[in-house]
Amino acid sequence: MKYYLVIFLFISFTALAENLRVLTVMEPPSSYISEQGVPTGYAVDIFNLLVKNTDFENDYTIEFVPEARVLNIADQKSNIVFFAFSRTALREDKYHWIGAVATKKWQAYALKHSNIHIDSIEQLKQFPMIGVVRGDVREEWLIDQGFVNLVSVTQHEQNVKLLLMGRLPIIAFENQGLTFITRKLNEDASVIKPIFTLNKANNYIAMSKKQTDMKMVKELKARYLAIKKNGALHALSVKWQSELENTYKIQSEIDGDLLSF
Repeated sequence: MKYYLVIFLFISFTALAENLRVLTVMEPPSSYISEQGVPTGYAVDIFNLLVKNTDFENDYTIEFVPEARVLNIADQKSNIVFFAFSRTALREDKYHWIGAVATKKWQAYALKHSNIHIDSIEQLKQFPMIGVVRGDVREEWLIDQGFVNLVSVTQHEQNVKLLLMGRLPIIAFENQGLTFITRKLNEDASVIKPIFTLNKANNYIAMSKKQTDMKMVKELKARYLAIKKNGALHALSVKWQSELENTYKIQSEIDGDLLSF
């Protein structure tokens, strides 16, 4: 009976996935393009695991698109699957949430020598400029909190460069991405310090709602539960925890089956 069920899922997913479009954002080490030009990252690996052993496994392209555009596409089109996106109150009812891929802590950062110290979110609102990425969940969250001092760019790397050059006093980001980018730029990450914790959120694989085939949504949710149950998701997190520590000196914990930063 179990063997029959696996074959059934294989056939149904292959048939349903013909019109599926897969989107993500350039946010290393969660999702990025390697020096060899291959999509990589722990969230990429989770999605690849999700569609393993289907015809779709070797027949799709992961598109890297700015976050604001991903959400715009997901709002307007059907059968869009996208990752790794924070699940927030503002987004809760707009998309189908397939499964979590990690937990991230959002923080405000400044240069260590700046002597900037923040004790409250109201103090943070008093600074003339805070760097964010256009369409990023941290920009969305800060706007919802009443911030009017945001400076938006298109990539996190731009913000890190502007901070290092002293052209921005503060940026909103998260530790693993900051560590990865400073290493890529051959910069010392220790010259940047976290000054205030903004929020903590789970990152998810999600799907668009507009005319999206609910059979596909249910199929992906079932597959996500399967890789949790059989230990594959946990094993992948262990692998990436080791990789991030050994290669990038990025510290993480495993909370349940997911990486937590």
